[in-house]
Amino acid sequence: MDKSIAMLPNTAWINLTYNCNLRCSWCYGKGTWEKDGTMPFSHVKELLSYLKVIGCEQVVLIGGEPTLHPEIIKILSECREQRLKVSFVSNGLYFANNTFCKNVLTTGGNSLDVTLSMATFPAGNQTTETNENRIFKKFEQGFHNLRQHGKKPNITVVISSTSISHLSDVFFWLAENEIDNVSFSVGVPSITLDKVDGTHTVNPQEIGKIVLKLFRAGQVLGIKTSFRNVPLCVLPRIDAEELITYGAIHNSCGIPNEKNILFNVNRELITCNHLESNSSCQWEVLKEAINRNDFESFWNSRKMLASRNVFPKFPSNLCKNCDMWNDCNGGGCPITWTYYNSQDYVNGWNKA
Repeated sequence: MDKSIAMLPNTAWINLTYNCNLRCSWCYGKGTWEKDGTMPFSHVKELLSYLKVIGCEQVVLIGGEPTLHPEIIKILSECREQRLKVSFVSNGLYFANNTFCKNVLTTGGNSLDVTLSMATFPAGNQTTETNENRIFKKFEQGFHNLRQHGKKPNITVVISSTSISHLSDVFFWLAENEIDNVSFSVGVPSITLDKVDGTHTVNPQEIGKIVLKLFRAGQVLGIKTSFRNVPLCVLPRIDAEELITYGAIHNSCGIPNEKNILFNVNRELITCNHLESNSSCQWEVLKEAINRNDFESFWNSRKMLASRNVFPKFPSNLCKNCDMWNDCNGGGCPITWTYYNSQDYVNGWNKA
């Protein structure tokens, strides 16, 4: 196989709208909360046709909250027309509407993949009715509606300063609902035009203890756990090796990954969802590379390679010779180190 062809993106992440019905403290979209932007259906349709031409096979619909797009059903129908596999990343609240849920699943087809990101958490022993409880009940109803219509959604939970006190209740809820796997993503700083906000994040040194506790709880309850954005050397090496052996570490970064292509609401090519304002290419320029051969040259051009190297590969010099680098990748997300000093946490597990 031609290596240059293999490097072309096969998955496109599309931000359909800045609108969201929640304000999660850890959200990468904080910088777009005040914007009023939704990609018109005509633009979505043109973009999907473009992606099919350049060889993409899958689209991931994100936001904001993608279910808030007023023409989301038409978008799903167009994806099927283009024979693109579709994934949703949603807070799940709109799926509490059973009619909407059924329409999405009917239109999206059997291959539709749904990931529900838990934005609020089970109440546990708390009896007082709060707004957070009401939101969680809506999430829970959305989950049950999806299950009722034959769709098993993926569940993901962000580890943040907000969620760490609820993680035990999360596990009990997972077990109660016979969910056999869950993905935990370590929250990373939010980047806006004028600042880096890491107040919602958990100190990397504490992450090791939390990840181990969750992994052990999963073993006891028979729930498979996986983790993203974990700097491995905040764990004892023997535990890090165990998690790798079990396939529990999924550290990767979309920025240097040639297999992913990302678009914001304006159809601008961006390097990362967290860098919404860092556009690397305007839509009109992309359209000039409409056939596959032109796109291949564009995708591997110096400008595009430079945009995918916006962060240094190694957060610390100690990472360069680490024999666990391929599993760790600097803790997955380089944005972690825009707020924390990697030298304070990276131990550098060099080969003996």
